[in-house]
Parts: sequence; structure tokens; C-alpha cells
Amino acid sequence: MKTLLTRLLLLCSVIFLFINVGKAQTKLQGILQDSSAYTPLAYANVALLNQSDSSFVTGTTTDDKGVFELMAPDSGNYFLRISYLGYGTQLKPVWIETDKKEMNMGILAIPKASQDLGEVTIVGQKPMYSYDGEKKVYNVSEDPSVQGGVANDALQNAPGVYVDMEGNITLRGVSGVEIWLNDKPSRIKAEGLKSFLQQLPANAIERIEVITNPSARYGAEGTAGIINIITREKIKRNLLFSFGFNGSTQITYSPWASFVIGNDKVSFNTYISKSSFENTYSSNSSGVVLNNGDTVYSFTGSDAGGYGYGWTYGHVSLTWEINKNNTFDLWGGGSFSNNNSHNSGFSTRTMADGELFAFSDSASSDGDGSNLYGGLSLEHRFKKEGHKFTLDCYAGNYQQKSLRTTEKLFSVQTEENLRYRDVSNNDGTWLSGELNYENPLGKNRFLEVGGELEYSSSIEDSPIDTFNFSSEQYLYVDLFSNHLDQTTVSGALYTTYSDTLGFLSYKAGLRYEFASLDMISVVLPDKLHRTYGTLFPTLHLSTKTKNNDNYSLSYSRRVQYPQWGLDPFINRVDGESIYGGNPWLDPAFTDAFEAGYAHFFKSGSSISATLYHRRTNLDITQKSEGVFDTLLNRYTIYTTFINAGKKIFTGADLTFTWRPKPAYRIMFNANLYNQDFFADLGSYTVDKHDLTYDGKLIFMWNYKILRLNVMGIYRAAAASLQGNNHPNYWINVTASADLFKKTVSLRLGMNDIFNWMERSSETNTPTYISTNSSKMKTQFLTFGITVRLGKVELEQQQMPPQNGAPQ
Repeated sequence: MKTLLTRLLLLCSVIFLFINVGKAQTKLQGILQDSSAYTPLAYANVALLNQSDSSFVTGTTTDDKGVFELMAPDSGNYFLRISYLGYGTQLKPVWIETDKKEMNMGILAIPKASQDLGEVTIVGQKPMYSYDGEKKVYNVSEDPSVQGGVANDALQNAPGVYVDMEGNITLRGVSGVEIWLNDKPSRIKAEGLKSFLQQLPANAIERIEVITNPSARYGAEGTAGIINIITREKIKRNLLFSFGFNGSTQITYSPWASFVIGNDKVSFNTYISKSSFENTYSSNSSGVVLNNGDTVYSFTGSDAGGYGYGWTYGHVSLTWEINKNNTFDLWGGGSFSNNNSHNSGFSTRTMADGELFAFSDSASSDGDGSNLYGGLSLEHRFKKEGHKFTLDCYAGNYQQKSLRTTEKLFSVQTEENLRYRDVSNNDGTWLSGELNYENPLGKNRFLEVGGELEYSSSIEDSPIDTFNFSSEQYLYVDLFSNHLDQTTVSGALYTTYSDTLGFLSYKAGLRYEFASLDMISVVLPDKLHRTYGTLFPTLHLSTKTKNNDNYSLSYSRRVQYPQWGLDPFINRVDGESIYGGNPWLDPAFTDAFEAGYAHFFKSGSSISATLYHRRTNLDITQKSEGVFDTLLNRYTIYTTFINAGKKIFTGADLTFTWRPKPAYRIMFNANLYNQDFFADLGSYTVDKHDLTYDGKLIFMWNYKILRLNVMGIYRAAAASLQGNNHPNYWINVTASADLFKKTVSLRLGMNDIFNWMERSSETNTPTYISTNSSKMKTQFLTFGITVRLGKVELEQQQMPPQNGAPQ
């Protein structure tokens, strides 16, 4: 622990050293006052922009006396952009002389937005946070504190969003968030998405839209919500080559490079990266298997091992502005991945009659895969602003193969020894198309109509060979092997209509989703055919007062479709625990209600609160129980999927952002909720209630080119359907700096600085009781460097693909 802290302090010192060797800068200072009342404009946003293309250079906010101070990296012509609620966003030309160390602009009298400004031009004012129908909007372009960072830095400031040091994103404490880019599903797989968001510059982002209760425009599947990242419009001429390296003492490294070139007609973007990751873990478990209240056997187990993966990824995109009304996009790319794992442990099983089964177990695996994708998009814009039609088509293919060898050796009952190998192959293809039509019918009226159609197929082969210790040969075993062939055709039609009635804005929508699924498995006598077709209504109401109080009320219907959980094949290769699917699963539907309030202060502080109620019927969940398996001729633990019954979440989410000084920001988020479980599990029923909470506290400090972020997370104990999870908490720290006019950026962080993070849980059922705990390597240093050559201000074109699907 001391060694890691020493490294952290040493690397922080290096950052400060680099800061002090940079080129001399010009201190630009002044005072903002109301032009009529002569009162200071406290906590106004002030940014320095290049006059040639309006690109962001640096920024700050005024103090409580209206005083601002920022450092200009070089002489030349600039704009001073001033943003303040009620005053608009205004630009004032500034010329900085060569070798001038200080420049005092004196008192700048800023008129209200409705007045004639002369040389100061109103561009339009946007608050840092606002409501827009079902969306909570964070205008990243209005927040100077993140302009030198990456997308993950901006996401941390979005309402209810948390990004951990590994890049995992949760919304109001719930994982499974769907990420959209420029109003389209990103289709980027987990690790590829993490990589891009850790490298996408924050100044490439116009705004982030957080949608916890989506309208009919968005897919009905999922419960966590949607985060829509909107990037800036492209600059007419650009040329940028950038590269970097990210790594950690967790034995992680990721070099990457990006090249962008374009003019007012054509823009070309290419991106390549290579990443590698390794981690270690240990786990312990103990419990008993019961039959009618009597102990059949008790068990203990301990395990330790490691895993790793690597991937090489490349992406190319081309944007062609055919004319002022039509834009054509073409993109493609792919990834090649590899993975490995190893573990070893020791377990015991003590029968009711006292017989002891003690055995050691070990496993190792290696695999590789590929993922190729491509697509095109055509957007036609009509004469009326906002009136447009968009067509998107994309396709992809993935392949994955792996070899896993497992061994179990008993101390006494050697006839129970087991060794097997699993050579699995997965192959999948998907094709998809989307149409979207948008028409602003009037000043506040807006109509949207669209449709989606997708085809996907996948084949999974999992042949199992067991080792005969007498003949010393591997033999194929039908009982353990599976072949799964699945095809799905799905689609959707949707429409939304928005308007205002007096002070109230509303958005009503209706979505129809349909799907046809065919599945072939070795244990199914015939092809399994399932069809779904359901309507999903949505309604969003919102209003805003003159005092910047925002109110919202919304309803949407959501769904969770059964898919891979339908395969009834039971994996019996490890007799200690077996698992299989359920072909009779039905979709689980959720009715989601939300009521929200938010107030955004001129100082940059804000407070928001949301009351929510989510009621899920036929909830799809995993069920574990002790059973006697006739094929194995023994008691074991069996896990499958079931429609358990009702699951109800009722809670309140509170977020408070306090900005006591322009350089400081403190964000507190708390989520208090009650869980109600009503489930029929066959052999018994569950009816229980649980009140729990989670929270995070974030401290952010920005000074000139240095940024510091300290984040603490606490998740209280929470009940699950068949047990409970213990509390979990940790603290992360990140520091970063931009050097040499942002040509070089350095980042240093430490994850779980006190090594607190671990997972533990309990299961308590009439047939199965257990305790489980696990610990991964969560305390490690992270570091990164980014070098930009060319026009750094053109990074907004360095962005992830809109419809790719890298591994």
C-alpha cells in the first residue's frame, strides 16, 4: 500500500514538473458587470476561442465578484466567449501581443440578451444543464472544466451517470446502459466502447442527453436507460494526427492512433488501437444442500486464478456532403481478439453419513475471435430547418473459438477423477436497416416517424471430450455436448408527436415491436418457434418556470425478451453445479413512472430529484436450488431461468452539485429505493421487501491546465430474490494536465486507493444455503499520454463509429 501511494505522489510531482517547463503564457484578466445595473456577473462562463475557426483554447468562470483570469497559450487573435443565464452567449474580439505576460481587460459591461451589443455578438445561450422532454441535457460545450479531458470526464458530470476507473458505465446505480451516438445506437461492444470513450476528446462533444425513461423513438428493451452523446458539427477544413498510450499497474496497455483529414465536402477518419488486459482474483464459498430440511451434504471451496484478453481494432469512415441537402456516410472496420484464463482450487463435499470427498480442481482456456462490420447512411434535409429523412443500413459478422481444459482429482475416491476439454465455436451474422423521418410542423410542434428491421443468426457448437484414465484417451460424450442454432427476425414501427399547451410541453409516442425466433438445440425434439408483438406507449410532460425550475412527469412501457435463456440444454460436465435454460420463458414487461424536479443556479450549482416507480411482471431471473439429478445419480445445485413473478422498485434519486468557487465542484448523488419481490419459485414462494441505497461523492478541481477528480462510491447491502449482497465501497483518484498548448496531455490515476473493493453475497433457500466472496485486483495505478499533431482544435472529428460493433 505504501509503495503504491509513493508511486502516486512521485508521478504527481512529475506532472507538476512538466507543467513548469512549458512555454510562457499570457495572463488574461478582467471583470464582468451588468451594463445597466453595474452589478458583477458572478460565476459566468468565460472561454478563449481561436478567432480563425472558433475552436476552444481554454476557459474558466468568474468568482463572486465577477473577476476572471485565464492563461492564453500564445499571441494572436482570439474571441472571448461569455456565457451567462439571461445574457446570452456573447463573443468579444481579443488581440494578444507577442511576449506580453499580462493583459488586463478592465471592466467589461455586458448587456442583457435583448439589447444591441455592437461589437459583441449574441450567438445564443445554453444553460449547462436543462430538461428537454424526456431528456436531461448536459451541455458539455458550456462547461470549460472538461474541455481538456475525454468523454469519460464529461460523462461523470452528466446527471446520475457514473463511470468507474475501468470505464464501466452505470446510470442511477444500474448497469446495462445503452449508449447512443448522434441519435443512433452505437452498437459498440463493451470493451471497444470503453476504449473509445477513454479517448474521445470532451471538446468533440456538444451535449450529453440522459434518458432514464425513453420515448417511443428508442427501443423498448432494457431498464437502465439511454445515454445519447451528441458530437459537434465538423469544421470545414481539418488535418489532425494524434496518438497515445494508456496503461496501468494492473498489467494493462493500449497504444492507439487516429488520423483525420477533410474539407467542406469530404471528411476521412481512421482509427487503430491495440489493447491488452490482465487481472487476478480469488474466491471462497461454503454451504449446504438440503432435502426436506435435512442436510444432504455440506461443501467448501476456494479458488484463485487470472484472466486476460487482448484485441486489435481498426475503423475507417468517410463522410461526403453531396450538396446542402444530402449527406452520405460510409464506414467499416473490425477487431481481432484473444483471451486466456487459468485457475486452481481445492474443494470438499461432506455427505450426511460423514463420507468426505476432497478434491483439487484446475482449468485453463485459450481463445480468439474476430468481428467485422460495415454500413452506410444517407441523410436528406428539406428546405425547412429540422425537416429531414435518414436511412441507415449496416451489417456485421463475428466468430469466436476457444479451447478449455478442466481437471478434477480426488484425494481418496480416485474413480471420481474427471478431465475434459471443451472446443467451442461461435459464428454469428446480423443485418439491420433503419428509416427515420422528422418534421417540425410548427413553432413547438414536432412529428417523428420511423421503422427498424433486423435479421440475426448464430451457431454455437460445444462438443465435450472426457478423458479415460485407463486408456489415456479423450472420448466424445453426447450427454455433455450441445449444438445451438438460432435465428431472429425483429423490427419496430414508431411515432412521436410533441407540442405545448400553455405552459406545459408534452411528447406522446407509440411503438410497436415484433420478433420471430427459431431455435434448434440437441435436447429439443422439434424446432422451437417463438413470436412476439406488443405495443409500447409513452408519455412525457414537462414545464419550466422563469426562475429556472424544471418539472417533468413521464410514463413508458419497457420489456425484457428471453433469448439465450430459452435453450433447455443442461450443462452437466461439472457435477458440483449444473445449469440450463427454459424454453417456456415469456417476455417480462415493466411499467415505468417518473416525476422529476431540477433547479440550475447561475453559479453553476444545481439540484435535481426524481421519484420513480417500476413494476415488472413475469420478471426473468435465475433460480438456484438443490436437486437430485437422475442422469448424474446424485444431488447437486441446479440453476435455470424462470418467470419469477413481480419485481417492484420504488425510490428517489437526488443529485446536488455545489460550485463554491469557479475552480471547485462537489457533486453528491444518492439513490434510496425499496425493492418488493413477489415470486412463485415452484417448491416455495418469495414475498419480501428491502429498503436500500447507494451514493457517490465527487470532488473536482480545475486550475489552469491541471485537473483533479476524487470519487467515493458506497453501495449498501441489498436483497436479491434468493439472498442478499453485502455492502461495497471504494475511492478513486485521477489527475491530468494539458501541456504545450494541449499538444500533449498526461493522465494519472489510482483505482480503489485503500483496496476496499470486494464482493460477497449469501443465498438462502429451502434446498440450498451458501456464502460467497471474491476479490479481484482493484488497487492499481492508471496512466496515459496523448500527443496531437496538426490542428488540435479539430479533434471533434476524432470520434467513434456510429454503428460499429468492435469486440
